[in-house]
Amino acid sequence: MAQEQNVIQILELAVETERRARRIYLEAAKNAKDAVTASVFEALADDELEHERIIVEFWKAVEHNAEWAEDNIDASLTKPAEGRIKDILARCEASASDDINLMQVYETAANFERDTRDFYKEQAELAKDVRAKRFFTFLTIFEDIHLAMLDYFIDRSNIRPN
Repeated sequence: MAQEQNVIQILELAVETERRARRIYLEAAKNAKDAVTASVFEALADDELEHERIIVEFWKAVEHNAEWAEDNIDASLTKPAEGRIKDILARCEASASDDINLMQVYETAANFERDTRDFYKEQAELAKDVRAKRFFTFLTIFEDIHLAMLDYFIDRSNIRPN
């Protein structure tokens, strides 16, 4: 029971982390200077909402001592980053940004994704419950995809890091 409570506390923190990431991406989309940048950040914000849903679904499984299946996950969430960014670029008729403020947003977002990935990775390593270990390992994949999306996008923008 204590182990289950610990997992639930971690899941509460995970939900809040995903909500915080969503707020960062929505703010970045709102402040974007072009449609491409806005679309990338909106897609990332949508992902964070889906991550929250997945975490809550797992949380309910833990509370009811039920199994959790990865089969219920939208396959597009695990699509490689390059393909996801190319899809966004194909939907937008504008070119990638030359907004210098994009680098600051990128760095903030990348650091947040990196910290979140490291948190999930640590939780996977510490978890004694096999379901929790598998779940937190699964969440690290999402964060790695977001990091790769951000990297791929910034590489295709007209901005160059200092």
